[in-house]
Amino acid sequence: MRTGKNHLLDENYRRSLKSTLMVVEKLLVEMEDLLLHNTQSLTWEVKDDIDPEMKAYNLSLIQDARSHIGKLMEKYGIEKNTRSMQRMIDVKKVKIWEVLSNSKSERLKGFGKLNQSTEVEFNNDIDALLATTEKIVIE
Repeated sequence: MRTGKNHLLDENYRRSLKSTLMVVEKLLVEMEDLLLHNTQSLTWEVKDDIDPEMKAYNLSLIQDARSHIGKLMEKYGIEKNTRSMQRMIDVKKVKIWEVLSNSKSERLKGFGKLNQSTEVEFNNDIDALLATTEKIVIE
């Protein structure tokens, strides 16, 4: 059942399409970010192995795809989501807590036993990183 004269799809189809378009746009934004910013990190790096002309060509295609997403949203009556930055950061903090908590020596016993002093030091290092990340507060 259509919910308005401008809506070609019923609500269930619109929700499904909205989710699909959000995932596709997120991936496009990530590709665009890779092509524009050669981000370096402490734990990984991106090898810039794409020709500048190919980068420009692909950036143009990414913009075309994002424009197409906008047209589909308008055509099918899909509204933009608004997300709380605080909530997004909180979700990432929970994920950090989960990953670090699962990295303590008692969770890694399947990889072998550490001697007691190394185990204590290892867990203290993980706890210190966890304590630092827990201080990230957005209010």
